[in-house]
Parts: sequence; C-alpha cells; structure tokens
Amino acid sequence: MKRLFLLTVFTLLATLTAYSQWKPGDDLNDSRDGQKYKTVIIGNQCWMGENINIGKPIPSPVGGYLMKDNGIIEKYCWEDDTCNCYGTNGKPKYGGFYEWEEAVQYWKGQPTMPVQGICPQGWHIPSQAEWSELFNFLGPTDYYKKLVVGGGTGFDALMTGYRCTMSGTYRVAAVASDTRTYFWSAEQDDSLYAPILELGMGSFSKFSFYKSVGLCVRCLWDQKPYPLEPKINLNIPELNYDTVGIGKSKRMSFEIQNKGFGELTVNSVTIDSTEQGIFSFFGNTTFPLKIAQQQNRIFRIDFKPKEAKEYSAVIVIRSNDTKDTVITLKITGLGQNAGSVAGDLSAGDDFTMKASPNPFSKTTLISYQFVGDMPGKAEIYVVDISGNKVLSVLSGTIEPGEYSKEINCSHLASGQYFIAARINERAYELPVIMAK
Repeated sequence: MKRLFLLTVFTLLATLTAYSQWKPGDDLNDSRDGQKYKTVIIGNQCWMGENINIGKPIPSPVGGYLMKDNGIIEKYCWEDDTCNCYGTNGKPKYGGFYEWEEAVQYWKGQPTMPVQGICPQGWHIPSQAEWSELFNFLGPTDYYKKLVVGGGTGFDALMTGYRCTMSGTYRVAAVASDTRTYFWSAEQDDSLYAPILELGMGSFSKFSFYKSVGLCVRCLWDQKPYPLEPKINLNIPELNYDTVGIGKSKRMSFEIQNKGFGELTVNSVTIDSTEQGIFSFFGNTTFPLKIAQQQNRIFRIDFKPKEAKEYSAVIVIRSNDTKDTVITLKITGLGQNAGSVAGDLSAGDDFTMKASPNPFSKTTLISYQFVGDMPGKAEIYVVDISGNKVLSVLSGTIEPGEYSKEINCSHLASGQYFIAARINERAYELPVIMAK
C-alpha cells in the first residue's frame, strides 16, 4: 500500500511538473486522453492550432439531438468514420463535431464566461467578444484568409463541413457549394439557437442556428500570453538624411509604435540639438498622445542645413512604458553647396516616387522606382496631416524596377496628405493634395 501511495504521489508530481513547464506556443498534452494539440499565439491570445477531439465517437443515423448529458463527452466524426477525427489511414484530422449543449457541457441558461466546456483545464470555448478580438487583430479586411491553412498565423482552420441536424448526415456547407468550416462560441441566443461562425477560403459570416447541429470547437487559453501593458518601439534605428543642399529641405518620417497590449501614452517628443532650426517637426501634435495597442503614430522631421558640414541631433521620446520611459532616435545629415535634392521630398539614392495628377480629386497615379542589386522590404501608404495611416498601398517585397499604381482616395476628406514609403528601414514622403 505504501509503495502504491508513493507511486501515485510521484506520478501526480511528474504530471504537475510537466504542465508547469508548458508555455504558450508549445504543444499541449491533454491529460484526459493523452492527445496532443499544437498551440499558437495570435495577438495577445493563445489558441489551439487545431480542433478539439475529446470524447467518445457516436454515430449520427438520424437528425436532431443525439448527445446526452450523461457525464461522458461525446462527439461525431465526419461521415461516422473515426479516422476523420484522428487523421489516421490517410484521412484528414478534422477533430470532433459537437452539439452546442455538449460543447458547453449542459449549462442551464446563459453561460457565465469563461466556459471551459469540453476544453482542457485552463482552456475555454471562446466568447463572441474573444472571436472579435482575434478578427480585429488580424483585420480590418480579409482577416479570415489568415485563419485557414497557409494563412500565416498557425490557426490553420481546415474546411471540415458540419453535421446536419435535419438529416443526421454530413454536409460540406450550409448553403454554398464549396467546403467550409463552422465553430461554436460560448453564448446562446435562446433555448433553440446559438451563434455560429462560418469560415471559408474566401469568405466569413456569422449567423444563428439550431444548437443540435454538429460543429467544431477551438479552445482558447484562459490567460494572456503577454502583460496588459504598453510597449514602445520605433520602426527605424536612425534617421539619416544623407546629403542636402544648403538652404534646401528634405523631409523624413519615423513611427512610434505600440507593440504592447495596453494603451501607450506619449508625454513628449522633442529634438535635442546644439543648433536651432536645422531639424524641425512638420505639423503639430498635442501631448499627451494616446496610442492604442498594436497601433502607431507617424512623426515627420525636416532637415534644412545652413552650412556645408555634418549635422546630428537626438529625438527624445518620453512615455508611460515603465521599461523604456525615455527612448532616443539619432538623426544625421550632411549639408553641401551643390548636388542636393531640390524640392523633391520623396527622392533618395535608391528610391524615387511621384504622383500625377497632384492635386487630384479622387484618384492619382503613383509612379515609383527602386534601384538596387537585390529585392527590398517595402511599405507604401497614405497618411493624413496628423500622421495617421488612412490607406495602405503596398506591403511586402519589392524587386528593383519601375512601378505604377493608381490609388483611390474618394472616401477621404479634401486636404493635404502624404504618400509615405519605407524601403529597407529608410523613410520617404511625397506631399499630395486632394481637392474634391
């Protein structure tokens, strides 16, 4: 008896130690049945990277409610073939399909969040608000494309179809002809209906339907992977204006980014320089400046040399980031008598950009050229006078060459804007005016 007791204690301690070593992004072992699930961090949420597959398989010979509140977790498998639940014998690993009441483990009335349901200890069925947090982080457009296999987030939703409550059969989609997948959230509408999320390769929708359909379940970790606090970051390590003619001006920009998950308060942004008027801010900013989580703010700095010599200064940024209360950004430039870039704020050694027409009423054509020996990392976007991004033009890799792209700003108000480009950590800007 003593040996058995010691063995039990040792096994329990080993299990607790193994669980305590788990961290978000690691594979998770479900101690209830030994199945492993990959996990993935998206924003400040940790999701299972595959559908839950807990429970005893039951057949679906007819429609309606077939699962019972009997203390045993039950599941459907696609086409009543358990290979489709587990991904064996060459079949896809869909995981289980669950009726809503089975998924939440038979709550009476509106569940109190979070709802563990059929998820492992420390995990829960996501609420509609938590689904929205995921979509908002990936948004604002085409966020659903990032959730499917190959979408780049690791969520890797498979197009599973669902178990139909009308006939008990398995269908690829509720209405569409292409295969889709469906997820439960933790809430219900009433005694018959609950919200459903429908995800396709090229579409996403929400609607409510009978709780007796069989859908997939994704589990969400109860905790947040990162602290709910701001984290200040700069998009470039230094502002280097290269050479500018005496009396001429060149404008460059940088971003203050909030990489954290709490609101960032920027108390001040100042230029520390021994010579006044050489580096100056373009535009006015009111402090303190609030930057929401995962957002940024653009600042523009003009360099206007008075002599043929090297200039340098430091931008000093003070914020409520407790780990980096004060951060700095070095700025440098060289004034010279000739060979400067005159009047073209978008020109550089390896990148040029222009817009025609300018001013414009609704649309304008951006023409830009990238010179180099290898591809570069590029982002081109439109910002307003306050430094807010209002339109994305390009984000990704750019090959050396000449390009043109028409942009439509008809949804914006008349006024001055800037077409900003960041190429391999260097920033360029082109002022434009839209007059409707």
